[in-house]
Formats: sequence, structure tokens, C-alpha cells
Amino acid sequence: MASPETTNPKEEMISNDGLIKFFQEEYNWTFAGPFYTQAEIPEVREEYMEKGDITAELGYLRDQLLSYVIADQFDKNHTGRRIFWDKIREQKGEGFVKKIQNLSKLRGANLTSSSWAMQSIIRKLGKQGYLEIAQELEKILDLKALKGGDEYAEMDFDEKVAYAREFDARIHKFLKILS
Repeated sequence: MASPETTNPKEEMISNDGLIKFFQEEYNWTFAGPFYTQAEIPEVREEYMEKGDITAELGYLRDQLLSYVIADQFDKNHTGRRIFWDKIREQKGEGFVKKIQNLSKLRGANLTSSSWAMQSIIRKLGKQGYLEIAQELEKILDLKALKGGDEYAEMDFDEKVAYAREFDARIHKFLKILS
């Protein structure tokens, strides 16, 4: 049991459904997805799991596939969004903010983590001698097609949704090869 000094009274144990309901009711946000179910996510072959030690990376990819397109009131107003999150962080705690941010399919940091995870899997499997698979996976990742930083930040909402959906399809195909 945590001591009172280590427990933030603002931090609430809340389910994903509870978070979604809160932001829908309090801020009129809309949520779409996830576009894959847990059952639709390919199971990676045990051989790759054992030799590649890729469990953490697979977690990022699964989380991305199971995330939501969240439409808030900010669009390209990144400063307004940061101020909003600071306010929510003060009211509800860091864990609350991180949990909802991690549910967002469009959050740049989540997309970056997923592309990093794919690169890491490719590198680890290549080092374990799975060169043919690593090369096939590299073609799916296609680093030249990734959009990040300012390029991603300047996209409008619909462009981000289309990009994230296409990226999800790549992740799914990537996992299918590993199954």
C-alpha cells in the first residue's frame, strides 16, 4: 500500500471508458476507433519474441493500433493545447493526463514511439540473423514516408487522421509478417 506522501490525491483510477466519457461530457470531444480489435492484431511468432527481446516494442505497436482519433477544440493551436493540459494536470494529476494522451492515435509522440519501435524490432531481428525478415519489415516501415516534427504539426486534422490510419495499416502489415 502506498504511503500518503507518495499518493497524489488528485490522481484518480479511471478506466479508458471513464476518460473518454469525461472528455466527451466536459469538453465535447469526439472519439473514433479503435479501428482494430485486440483479436485482429496478429500474434508475433514465439521465435521472434524469444530471440529478439521485442516485447516492449510490440507494446507500443499494439497501443497505437488500439488508440483513438480524438477531436478536440485545438486543431493547430499547439500553445492552447499545452495550456489546457497544464490546467488538467493541475486539477487531475499527471497520470490522468498521460493516460488520455496515450489513447490518442494522432499524438505525434505516440506515432514517433511506434516508428521507433518498428526500427528497434528491425535492428534486433537483423542482429539475430533474421536478415530477410528485417529487410521485408524495413520496406513496410519506409522511413522516407514518415512525417514528423513541423511537417506533421502543420497538417490539418483530416490529413493527420489519414496519415495515422495509413500508419496503422503499416503497423498491422508489419505485425502480420512477424506472425
